Amino acid sequence: MRRTIVIRLASALVALLVLSLPAAAANDTSVLPAEWRFTIDAEDAGVDAKWYDPAHDDATWSRVSTHRWKGWQQQGLPRHEGFAWYRVAHDVPAELGKKHVYLYFGGVGDAAQVWVNGKDVGVHELRQGMENPSWVRSFMLEITGAVRAGQTNTIAVRVQNVADSVAGIWLPVYLFARDEPMTLDSMKERAVGLNRKILAGLDPVVRFDAWTGYAYAPTTLDAVPPSRQAAIVKKQDNGSLARSFDEHVHLRGAAGEFVPMAVHVRNRSEMPITVRLDFLPVRHDTLGLQMTMDRVEVRRMDYILTARRDLVPDPLPRVGENNGLRIDPEQTETFVVLIDTRGMPAGSWKGQLHLTPLRAGPFLDIPFRLEVAPVSLPDHMPIRLTLWSDTPGGSYMVDARGDNDDYEALQRRIGVNVVQSHLRPWPVIDDNGEMTVDFVEFDRMMARRFREGDELVLGHYSGSVKSMEEHWAPRNDPDRWKANWVTYIRELAAHIRDHHGIPYDRWSIYLTDENIGPFFIELAQGVREGDPKVRIFANRVEDLEIMKKAEPYIDILSPYAPWLSDKGRGHGKNADSEKLMDEKGVPWWPYFHAWWQGAEKTAFPRADPEATHYRLRMHAWFAWKLKLEGFGYWVFIIENYVRRYSGYPSYAIPLLHIPHNNVGLVYLGHDGPITSRRLEAYREGWEDYKLLWVIDRAAGADGQTSSAVEQARNNLATAVDDILANKTDVDRHQKWRHTLLDDATALCGAAPLDVSIDEIDVARDRIDLTCSASKPVRVWTWVDRGRNERGFVETAAATEAPVVSITGLVPGETCGLTLVFAGPEGQQKIVRREVRTTGWKTGGEN
Repeated sequence: MRRTIVIRLASALVALLVLSLPAAAANDTSVLPAEWRFTIDAEDAGVDAKWYDPAHDDATWSRVSTHRWKGWQQQGLPRHEGFAWYRVAHDVPAELGKKHVYLYFGGVGDAAQVWVNGKDVGVHELRQGMENPSWVRSFMLEITGAVRAGQTNTIAVRVQNVADSVAGIWLPVYLFARDEPMTLDSMKERAVGLNRKILAGLDPVVRFDAWTGYAYAPTTLDAVPPSRQAAIVKKQDNGSLARSFDEHVHLRGAAGEFVPMAVHVRNRSEMPITVRLDFLPVRHDTLGLQMTMDRVEVRRMDYILTARRDLVPDPLPRVGENNGLRIDPEQTETFVVLIDTRGMPAGSWKGQLHLTPLRAGPFLDIPFRLEVAPVSLPDHMPIRLTLWSDTPGGSYMVDARGDNDDYEALQRRIGVNVVQSHLRPWPVIDDNGEMTVDFVEFDRMMARRFREGDELVLGHYSGSVKSMEEHWAPRNDPDRWKANWVTYIRELAAHIRDHHGIPYDRWSIYLTDENIGPFFIELAQGVREGDPKVRIFANRVEDLEIMKKAEPYIDILSPYAPWLSDKGRGHGKNADSEKLMDEKGVPWWPYFHAWWQGAEKTAFPRADPEATHYRLRMHAWFAWKLKLEGFGYWVFIIENYVRRYSGYPSYAIPLLHIPHNNVGLVYLGHDGPITSRRLEAYREGWEDYKLLWVIDRAAGADGQTSSAVEQARNNLATAVDDILANKTDVDRHQKWRHTLLDDATALCGAAPLDVSIDEIDVARDRIDLTCSASKPVRVWTWVDRGRNERGFVETAAATEAPVVSITGLVPGETCGLTLVFAGPEGQQKIVRREVRTTGWKTGGEN
């Protein structure tokens, strides 16, 4: 049976659209149905077969929408280059019979021929190329002589699709009727407004709020925006709404640190939404350089479930490839953004913080500015820093973490420069009672973890004489452990010196854990006998009489930090013992024991909301106050690490017969380790320390005025005391940091540093620049190759004669080079050059 399927305007969307038109124009303008019949005409047989005839049976054709802003291929129908057909039925009111009637097509890819009630009414010519191709051009056809007023009309469209365009009818089609002839521009203006209404009706209602804050401040899923009025509001016709409670985002930092920011987004919609975060081009306001996104870490705040069934914000996994956060209705999720300013030239970097709901709804563009001070923080920590932890997935007190480069990188970015390891050379006792030392696993660990400039701490080794008898001597001669211990020390020292090239002043041996009594002294005497140059690391401060006996064997003192005082050395729990060790000039490397400092206590406990800030970021300020030579944070990761994050929930250690909260600062993810809010706050503290060090160093450089030095030193001392006295006051801390950054800017600017490019060696595919400086400098090079081709080159170590090599270029290209030099007192110097590689060889050249 031959029949025509009549598709009527039944959807609520289109009904609302028609009702919303002005009364005088209600019958003069109508949108054709969204759904059309569709078929591919692979053989170009449609014209001969009269598929345009109203009597043609199109019941087996597919259905496709013209209201999705997508061609047929983007709606799941087959890819095809060539001809295809669309058909639809549309009722035309009787009162339009005396008017000029038109069809308006907003977009057809690529060419079209149109029939109304079987009559050919015109074509849309194919036009290709980059400039105004046919698929983006709207067109109109007058159909006055073909339309049947007061009846159902059949519209058929034969389209031709070519490569690299949207296929078919991809925008709504309109019928216009007027007493006077119409122009294309007047139809286009009317259609644009109607399209907005159609889009609004298609899209769900999306509402969200956004605001920024301190990255390490406490947050919850119930967080609400600040009480102030919204600064930026974006609306859509369907009621969608996006609000920013920040008029702009302004960050400030030195070069060589991670500048953090929290971006909170609250979903006020009735359905879950996904919001994406991006930075629209952020450029240096005078140099024109663009901040590349590989400098930006976009992470999300995740939560752990504690033993009390609390959700505590701590893990910071990276967001997915779309930089999006899924947010449930009436909940708040948080982006944590970390911007790596290493090698960034000083000045103002400006752009937009861009938040986009992925499915629908308005986006937010928030003006963004990052002020980078002309202060270059050192790459390496000025003091010895330890983050001593056991391994993910390993047994208790077994160090296997080094096989994960990402885990190692997380430690390095904090500033860790001490390899403190339980994985040490181990004695092997054969059947005859002879001892050899197995260095294989130790050497593997050193190859993975030890870097030039690091310090090595091995141990601890033992807790009792019984343990030494079991592991260091044959069963029939337990007393032989003492001789074996001396031999072991001798062989260990020779191996570290001869095979690893580590001098005595860069490694030490940690004998016993929190014990400097008689057994410690006995082991220490064996160390002195085996090799008196080996330094001994001890982590205990006892009463004065015990300290007097142990003091000759302590080369590095690691007291428990909570037993010390903010007032300084000699004011802590064992004040007289502290004074004794201070008088002896022994280096102090205090440690903060994380044994009882799990995420439940340091992330966001109910009674202590600023715990992450003051318990972790403050360590560095404490270290500066006490003029410490080193500092350690000892954390332990237990085997339940493989569960959902390490704070879930308390864990009992059978070995010690005590309950224990897992206190790892690094979480185990499917694709590797995950940093945490606590770890990043800890890193932030040590970057504070680097800033204090730069101020102190620059104040002693030539070229400074006495008034600037006096002001900087006074501010530094006052800031340290004030911050330690008000550890939970985040605002006070941030204000002081800005003041100190101002002081550092003045001092670093006055510290002398001369740099130059002495020689440029150009080849077809590379450029080599030989530079010189009056002091050892590090160099970063920004490479601008045009057409958004940008690179970044970093030199390895500080030197007075750095060489910068830029490779991977092509013959005859021009590169804009910006060299950023960092001096030893924190100075920053900028040198710019434009260099062209040599061209291709001409015929006859060798």
